[in-house]
Amino acid sequence: MKRITSALLALTLALGFAGCSEAAPKKTEPTTVPTTVATEPITEPSVPETIPEIEYIQEPMVSVSIPVITEYTQQEETTLFTYSYQYMSLIQPDPFVAEKIVLDFQTRQDIFRADATGYSEQAKAAYTGAEDWTPYLMQALYSPKRIDQSVLSLYGSHVRWTGGFHPEHHCICANYNMITGDVLTLGSILAHEDQIPALGNLVIEAINAVKEEKSIMDGFEVTVRNRLETNVHFDEDWYFSDEGLCFCFSPYEIAPYSSGTVVVTIPYEKLTGVMDDSFFPTERSTVYGEVTATRFQDADQESLTQIAEVILDREGEMLFLYTDKKVDQVTLELGQWDPNGVIFTPTCAVFATQALTPGDAVMVQAQIPDTLPTLRLSYVSGDETVTRYISQSGEDGSILLLEE
Repeated sequence: MKRITSALLALTLALGFAGCSEAAPKKTEPTTVPTTVATEPITEPSVPETIPEIEYIQEPMVSVSIPVITEYTQQEETTLFTYSYQYMSLIQPDPFVAEKIVLDFQTRQDIFRADATGYSEQAKAAYTGAEDWTPYLMQALYSPKRIDQSVLSLYGSHVRWTGGFHPEHHCICANYNMITGDVLTLGSILAHEDQIPALGNLVIEAINAVKEEKSIMDGFEVTVRNRLETNVHFDEDWYFSDEGLCFCFSPYEIAPYSSGTVVVTIPYEKLTGVMDDSFFPTERSTVYGEVTATRFQDADQESLTQIAEVILDREGEMLFLYTDKKVDQVTLELGQWDPNGVIFTPTCAVFATQALTPGDAVMVQAQIPDTLPTLRLSYVSGDETVTRYISQSGEDGSILLLEE
């Protein structure tokens, strides 16, 4: 069995080969050389039957860990400050590309974490012992939004709170070329840099479509054009999704705080001639598959060739997610329900892959409740998006995939 395991900060590669038989060409008819001297017929030599090696097209997978939370306390029962950050692991056919991407992502997190000590000291200095003390907070959470053979895009937010009416929110993005491992900048994805004005028109058009809903400020067009012209070499305020090219605006940039982060999407069909052709997603074949879940000890591991790990709790239940036929756009989200158990709100995506095929599996280790689930699975089967919640039976402990 060939197995690829994606652990936290671990990079692995498998470039497998499968054989296919090729029938030998038929022999040609004997060819006689015209001459006055009798000769033996000359025939074409037969070609021996060969089994050429073909490249196994491995689908890339990305796994982002559950937020790692460190608490600083002044007293045994009082939390003064918390910060949350993530690790990423990546399955990609080229290990050097995978390493390059993971190292860049980790550098971003290390830069964020460098401020934690300072914020912790501020919290200690500000703490008065009051019972209504609210801990200071730092948080950097990303979710994968598009992953395929050419692009990996992550979208998330930086949150800071050190007192005041509300936390500071800043949208953050990270975009990578999956062929080279390079960071994608806005200029690098355009057909030509002179397409910036045309792209600006598309962004403004998308914002106008939500202007009333989001209470967009007057004069936002100047903000948009200034950003695009000055940030052509940056990558932290846009990302790719399965639907199109997305631009995010943090609170106060073009709308009041109450509107939250404003995200607009430009459909790919509107980007023809504006964006480089290599960054358009490829069409996917229509296959109707179904994802199945089972406990780790009940899985037929000998039938699996590629395994991605999503370790959310090393003390939790271990289970496998796999499929009978290919399914697309597989995402696993961590979240929570409202007090009434009606609305599920995802915190972040902890796993994503463009496609899951027979032989692939996602090994999840987490606490799996038999009440309200905390993990939501979604994937595309044929032309339908399927949503399931991971739970377990209170009777025999079997893993369940529940409809909402």
